[in-house]
Parts: sequence; structure tokens; C-alpha cells
Amino acid sequence: MTTVEQSTELTSEQVTHFETFGYVVLRGLFSPEEMTEISQAYDDVMEEDRGGKPFTGPKRQQVLGICSMRPQLMQLIDDDRIYNPIKQLLGPSFIYLVSDATLFVGSKSWHPDGVPRSQAEFDYMRIKVAFYPDPLRSLTGCLRVIPGSHKRPFHDSIMPQMTDGKANPFGVSMEGLPAVPLETDPGDVIFFDQNTWHASVGGGTGRRQMSLNYFAEPTTDDHSEYLKWIWEEGVVNHMKVSSGTQRDQIHGDAFLNSERPRIREMIERKVELGLR
Repeated sequence: MTTVEQSTELTSEQVTHFETFGYVVLRGLFSPEEMTEISQAYDDVMEEDRGGKPFTGPKRQQVLGICSMRPQLMQLIDDDRIYNPIKQLLGPSFIYLVSDATLFVGSKSWHPDGVPRSQAEFDYMRIKVAFYPDPLRSLTGCLRVIPGSHKRPFHDSIMPQMTDGKANPFGVSMEGLPAVPLETDPGDVIFFDQNTWHASVGGGTGRRQMSLNYFAEPTTDDHSEYLKWIWEEGVVNHMKVSSGTQRDQIHGDAFLNSERPRIREMIERKVELGLR
């Protein structure tokens, strides 16, 4: 994969933006040539998971661990342009949990990822890095975020309206809710705190997304237990019901046997925590 001349670290302003609003967008992080390779590898894995059949909906298709399945995608995990910003935001030691790819059908309702069950779990930082292989705009499925909603009490004040089954939370449509649509072109990358409320409007059938998920180093028993719960309930069990092609493991052999130093470190740390 041919790389582009691009800063591999966030500026102090970008770090502050992330900490304050819960997200930061890095424009043009990957070149058109790189995105072509990424897109082709993505489509290949998704088609393989469908057994060669076309994607027509009506349910979304999701493949967990996609980045471990193709070399063009696996190298994203430890690419400086992703690895270094994650290191800035999470600290020198962190956990790479899993990647996922999704073909969406229509809008995605408002939600945070991996809802914490306690304050200790809420304070445990998790970051999603999202790619979109196609141009996305406000009403065609781009990610929408509610800035600052990764922090309490603002985060909690949103919860009742979003989770009681209302079609129009706060009395407005999804697109009418005060939020920022993060319109992107291929090569743009979004980093966001998983506690941030986010959604998408429109997008039709087959909107493509790929993401990588990184967790801070667990420093308490609560953090470790939450990480294990997310792995078992949010990853392993979800794989069993989401993938068309059933697999015995989340990560492919190429990932588990990688000689790349950063990936080896991530594998060893996960094994120590019992995440297999």
C-alpha cells in the first residue's frame, strides 16, 4: 500500500477538540489509491461472508474481525496515522479489541456504543476509528454526533428520550436533533469516544462502514471486567448471530501469527487478559 505524506500525530488543538466534544475528524488521512485497495479488500470479505450472493438487505450485514482477514486491512491496525493518535488519546499502553465492517440499510438510530453499567465503566475510555469507503453527506448516511455527549451529566440527560421507543426524541425528527453531521469523503477518518451519542440519517441499502476499536489499558478490576464483558457479549456472541459464514475465531491466523511488533504486543496483551 502506497502511503501519503501526512502528519501521524494530532495537534494540541485536535486533542482538545476530542476531549471537549468527543470526536475529531482527520481529513484526507488515506490517499485515493489506498482507499481503492481498502475498498476492494472490504468488498471481497463481505462478498465472501455472503457466499457470493449480492447484498439486498433488508437486514444489515456485519463482519467482525475484518482487518485480520486481509493484509491490506490488517496493516491499518498499527498504521502510524491511526496508532499514534490512539496512543496520544489513550496513553502509551492500550488494547486493540476488534475491527468490524457493516453494510447498513437506511438510518441508524441514536445510541452510544457498549453502554457502561457503572460510573467506573463509564470512565473507562474506548475509542472507535471509523472509515467510510464512499462519500457521505448529511442525509445520505454520514455519522452524526451530539458534541459533548460523551460526558456526564449531559450523556445521561439524553438517555430517557432515546431509549423509551419514541420515534421523534425530544419532539423532533432525527435530522432535527441538535447534532453535527460529519460529512466525509473516502480517506477521511473519524475518531470518537464510544460514549458519544451518534446516529445516521438515510444512506439507502448497502452503505459501507469499517471501524477499529481501541480500549485504554485497564487500571482497575472494574475496567478489566467490563472489557471482558464487551468481548464476550459484544464481540464473540455477536459474531455468532451476525456473520453469514460462521468462524471459530474472531481474528484470522495471519493476525494471530503476525510478526509486526505492534500487533504482536496487542496479541500478547489480549491473551494475558483472557480475550481469545
